[in-house]
Amino acid sequence: MAGDVDLIVECIGQNGPVAASGVDIGDYNIALRLKGLTRSLLNLSPGTTADVTVTRDSVMRKIAAEVGGNFSRLGAICLFGDSNGSGTILAIAQALKANRAPKPVYVALGDLTMFPFGRDPPIPGIGALIPKNAPDVAWGRVFVPLRGGLAPNAAVGDYPLIDPPGIEADLLENYFTEQGNRISLFNHTPIAPSGGWWWTSSMNGSEVHGAIDSKAWNNICLMTTSSPGSIDDGHHGNLCVKAMAQMQFFAAQRLRAYVFERL
Repeated sequence: MAGDVDLIVECIGQNGPVAASGVDIGDYNIALRLKGLTRSLLNLSPGTTADVTVTRDSVMRKIAAEVGGNFSRLGAICLFGDSNGSGTILAIAQALKANRAPKPVYVALGDLTMFPFGRDPPIPGIGALIPKNAPDVAWGRVFVPLRGGLAPNAAVGDYPLIDPPGIEADLLENYFTEQGNRISLFNHTPIAPSGGWWWTSSMNGSEVHGAIDSKAWNNICLMTTSSPGSIDDGHHGNLCVKAMAQMQFFAAQRLRAYVFERL
């Protein structure tokens, strides 16, 4: 039967799998009882690895087994993740789209991992997540290395942008922190072969975070805190904790609304 299997996929950072997502499905179950409905819910929290293809393929096999290879059997689809899990979620969303699954009701990202000179390997079906814009360097601003050799922070309100990843959903959200982004002079950048100011950070791979350049996406910049020892990584970790709680909450609401409004 078409649309009889609902789906949650939650990907948290570079973590191992757990039994189910952190989404509270209590209201979803109450909605089903009130409407006298019986449905299947595939509730996954597979973790993720540096090569997101591994997790994507494992998740897709589980979904295919649940629906007998017929992706039109999917109903409410909620996909969300943070950090490296954000890229995994985009890969899964693209794979579902390629298999003609229904449009998700919710896709959300928490501090999607962007890389100043590209992610290696790229996210399958998405790309290398390279920023498209240079930092906004105002005249008269003094840039000096900070204690410990850290590059200066980007200006307030200035952050990397990437092109939309080609994913559709009823609600698209992108949570990010700008406070862990830094800038530095490079001999060349992806948009200026002769060099100039470009994005960086003290995180592994100089990972940075920002917005998706599309009105279809709700870009939500959250204020974050960090301890002196972790600096940029601390801002990233703080954002992921805050964003995950929000994403789990909204996924629960979208599932409940699907039952009441569409069934």
